[in-house]
Amino acid sequence: MNNIGIFSEQEIIINNKFFVLCAKEYELLVKLLQHKESLVMQLSGKIKDTDKPDYSIELMLAYNLPLLNGAVENLANGYLGVSQIILRTVLENTCLSMYFFEFPKDEKKYRKNRKSFNCKLNELGYDTWIEGWLNRIDKEGEKFSKLKGEDNAWYRRIFTNIVSEASSFVHVDIDFIYGLVYIDTGEEKSDYALGPNWSDDLLVKNALWKIIETCLYSCAVLDRVFKKYITVIDMALYKDAINQLNNWKKFYDKTNRKKNN
Repeated sequence: MNNIGIFSEQEIIINNKFFVLCAKEYELLVKLLQHKESLVMQLSGKIKDTDKPDYSIELMLAYNLPLLNGAVENLANGYLGVSQIILRTVLENTCLSMYFFEFPKDEKKYRKNRKSFNCKLNELGYDTWIEGWLNRIDKEGEKFSKLKGEDNAWYRRIFTNIVSEASSFVHVDIDFIYGLVYIDTGEEKSDYALGPNWSDDLLVKNALWKIIETCLYSCAVLDRVFKKYITVIDMALYKDAINQLNNWKKFYDKTNRKKNN
């Protein structure tokens, strides 16, 4: 296999380190991606291009699959920043799918004239990007808000405080990006971190868990929107992934508090 690029040697070293550190988490993500693929395949031939907004939603959620794969590939090769940028696109697709499912008439407006779509959101008092979509879903929507009250619904926890969690997750952190682009040499002028680099064990693992969480989120929306077409769902896999995700969040928060103290 030919390597494209000038950093192949560094990528191989980082890639080996990644799979030693994150073998268990990567195995879980692969299972989720394979299951997401099976969900998408269950929709094959059932939705026509004239079925709106279902067709648009199907395309966005299906395209999340190669994007998620690209996110983990970049992370494994030392491009944490690139991985997170790709993940933002996945979240945009997923959140917009939720929005079109709740407000189907707006999908036509979005395709015809994005400026008109944004103007409507502003007139209603919402921002025009992800946070605005989620805020309107949270305040006016019915199809996803009902999940919050369903007992034992595996995705109930995924949608808890989704507005605040998703908006903080996708917003650009300049200091974080600066730390990825520059290497602190201890001198007055820092060097560029050209090519791949290993950020920090904790950061890399947390970035992988963000990919896992986003994959779960995308699966949840796919299942909710196309429930009438999907007959095979691996509930045990979802529950296991959510439990592991919650345990990681507790560990990550605890470790960060110790570092800050």
